[in-house]
Amino acid sequence: MRFLTFFLFLTFSLSGLAKPVSLTNIQVWKPAELQIRLVFSLSAPITHNIFSLPSPLRLVIDLKNTKLVHKLTDIPASPLIHNIRSA
Repeated sequence: MRFLTFFLFLTFSLSGLAKPVSLTNIQVWKPAELQIRLVFSLSAPITHNIFSLPSPLRLVIDLKNTKLVHKLTDIPASPLIHNIRSA
C-alpha cells in the first residue's frame, strides 16, 4: 500500500513539473467574408478544449500547459474577431 501511495504521489508530482509548450505565433487567415482560420505555431503537441460562452457570445480555445512567448499585438481586424487574450 505504501508503494502504491508513493507511486501515485510521484506520478502526480512529476506531471506538474512538465515544461510548458511554447505558443510562438498565431496566424489569422480570412479565406472568405464570414470565415476565419486560426493557425497556432506550437513547440510540441498539446491537448486543448474548445467551447463557447454566452453574454457576450464568445469562443474559448483552451490550450493546456501552454505559455505565450510574445504578446498578441498583430491580429488583423475582422468582423469575426474582436479580441484575443491570454491568461
